[in-house]
Amino acid sequence: MKLRHLILFCLAIAFAQPLLAGGKQRVYEEPFEKVWDACIRAANENFTVDYSDKESGTISFHSGISVTSSGFRVGVTISKLADHKTKVVLNPQKKAQLFAWGAGGRIAKKFYKQVDLLLEETEVEGKTGDRPGPGS
Repeated sequence: MKLRHLILFCLAIAFAQPLLAGGKQRVYEEPFEKVWDACIRAANENFTVDYSDKESGTISFHSGISVTSSGFRVGVTISKLADHKTKVVLNPQKKAQLFAWGAGGRIAKKFYKQVDLLLEETEVEGKTGDRPGPGS
């Protein structure tokens, strides 16, 4: 009886995993061009980019293997919204394992952290570029 409950529990987790993982998304109050540049740089700096198409706003990359994961394929969709806002949706998919142990969330966190950093850098560069330098 205990084995049966254990098997049912494992099956429930396996089938619920895709529903819980879902796509991770953010909306940036930045124009599409700026967000696209940050996303493509973040993907290149942290992962291996398989495909990118600016016209359709899609990036595909994969992560390497780790102790808890055999790697992920990740699709990123970047779309223009009104008022110079841009939506980024990240969809991590397991390559060949039953459980992800939260690796998809860690990938999203790492990706978005780098995107945020790159957007902040370009914002600071833009502000300092407008100021006169020393001795001006």
